[in-house]
Amino acid sequence: MVEITSRYLKFAEGYYVKNGKQTGEVTSIKAALRILIRLYGRTLANDFGPLSLKAVREAMIEAGHSRGYVNNNINRIRRMFRWAVSEELIAVTVYQSLAALPGLKKGKSAAVEHDSIMPVENEVALNRSEAQYRVLQQSYKAEGRSRRLKSVNRKVVTMNRPWVALRR
Repeated sequence: MVEITSRYLKFAEGYYVKNGKQTGEVTSIKAALRILIRLYGRTLANDFGPLSLKAVREAMIEAGHSRGYVNNNINRIRRMFRWAVSEELIAVTVYQSLAALPGLKKGKSAAVEHDSIMPVENEVALNRSEAQYRVLQQSYKAEGRSRRLKSVNRKVVTMNRPWVALRR
């Protein structure tokens, strides 16, 4: 397993690049594979099956990770096995068997569930945007820059998207 994970990481470091820099996906892949290697590092990849993947998933749950985080990391591990099949490093049946393991469903596992993120009222967003505006303006003054920032009030109210207001 160690050989396949190291080869996949080398591939991922070259593949997950945007504007000449590695994306955060590489870090996420490393986190997912760290648990896999800790539990099954000396196992042959062709001997890794759905029960092994389920054990990795349980280790993630026991570590206190949320359902979404666990599902994303399990999918990253599956993606590594799919890549290994495409490189003819393992038999296709290994990946196919791993694909049979369903993801965790909401309320059906011991994994942590996060509350849904709800939209905020315009007034709350407006107040926050104004505070951010003031901080930006003060930081420009402190740095000796002469750039003036326009007030964000009109954009926040009309577009209902306060984050747009602070773009340069």
